[in-house]
Amino acid sequence: MKKQSLWITGLALLTISISSVALAGPMGGGMGPGMQGKPAAQMTEQQQADWKAWQEKNLQLRKEYLANLVKSGTLTQEQADARIKAMEANHAFRTKNGFAAPGSMYGAKLTDEQKTEMKKLFEQRLEIRKQALAEYVKSGQITQAQADQQIKRMQDNFNYKLENGFGGRGKGMGGGMGRGGKGGGPRF
Repeated sequence: MKKQSLWITGLALLTISISSVALAGPMGGGMGPGMQGKPAAQMTEQQQADWKAWQEKNLQLRKEYLANLVKSGTLTQEQADARIKAMEANHAFRTKNGFAAPGSMYGAKLTDEQKTEMKKLFEQRLEIRKQALAEYVKSGQITQAQADQQIKRMQDNFNYKLENGFGGRGKGMGGGMGRGGKGGGPRF
């Protein structure tokens, strides 16, 4: 019971910290509903520098959150390391390909090389998600059918976005323990 309370408290703190960071972003907000379907923001050099600093701070806060989950026994160090590796790889991909600005993936035409790299990143995220869902099934929090449905939804959504583009309204990932929502799409 204590472990579950710690987990719920940690999740609540993460939600609050991420939403606080998103709202305090240098562009006046995150990729919430207001950004869906809008072209990438044209930023000045100063805004680009501010955005980069904000992204680095957000990444650091997410790492600290994972360290707290390890400390509380909710995650193993190996699980946290896998998540950090995936976050850093996604961040590097977005930075390398010019997808760091708000809305920058909207309508972007990906090269075959970018699609291949995104598939690798997605597979990394999918494996992490499968491990987490296996733990939920094992603890009785969800059924295997629910876990399978979430994995299928995640895979279908990624395939749809890869073929039809990112941004705007899409199939979304909502309805479960995953991220996203209507038009949410994978977080790359």
